[in-house]
Amino acid sequence: LEGRVGTDFRVAVDEESTEAKGENRGNEYLAIFSEVDLTVIVGVILGLLALLFTFDAVCGEREAGMLKLISSYPVARWEMLLGKYLGAWLTLMLPTAFACIASLLVIGFTAQVSWGSQEVVRVALIFCAYALYLSLMLLVGLLVSSFAQRSSLALVFVTFFWFFFVTIVPNLATMIPDFVSTG
Repeated sequence: LEGRVGTDFRVAVDEESTEAKGENRGNEYLAIFSEVDLTVIVGVILGLLALLFTFDAVCGEREAGMLKLISSYPVARWEMLLGKYLGAWLTLMLPTAFACIASLLVIGFTAQVSWGSQEVVRVALIFCAYALYLSLMLLVGLLVSSFAQRSSLALVFVTFFWFFFVTIVPNLATMIPDFVSTG
C-alpha cells in the first residue's frame, strides 16, 4: 500500500491539501525501499559497510607487503582473521545496538508501550538477526579478501554480491509467488 500513496502535492493559498497524489510520494527511491526503518538500514547500509570493512583485509595487506611482516610475528593466521573480524563486528554492532536501544526508548516513552516477555524476546531475536546478518557479510568480505589477488577485484566482487542480495533477491522473492500461482 505504501507505494500507491501519492507523489504530487499541490499547494494553493485558498485550499488546504492534506494528501499527496501520484505514486511514491515524489520519491522514486520509495519504490525500491518501501519503508525506511532500522531493518532496511541494517540490511542495506550496514551490510555494505561490513563488506567495505573487510574486502581488502587480507589482499590489501598482501598488495602493500604488510602480510609478510604480520606473518613474521608469532600470531596464527586464524588469530589474525579473528581479530579483523571482531574489530569490524564491534564497529558495526555498537551503533546498531545504540540505534535499537534508542528506538525502544522512543517507543516506550512516546507510545507508552508496556513490554511483556514476548515483546522482549521478539526484539532480542531481531537484534540477533541483525548480528547474524552483519556477521555473514563480514565473513563474506573476509572470504573474498582471502582468495582475491587484488583488492580492486575483491571490491568489485563484494559490491556485486551486495547488490545482488540487497536488490535482486528480494525483488525476485516477491515475484516468485506470482509466477508460481499463474504457472
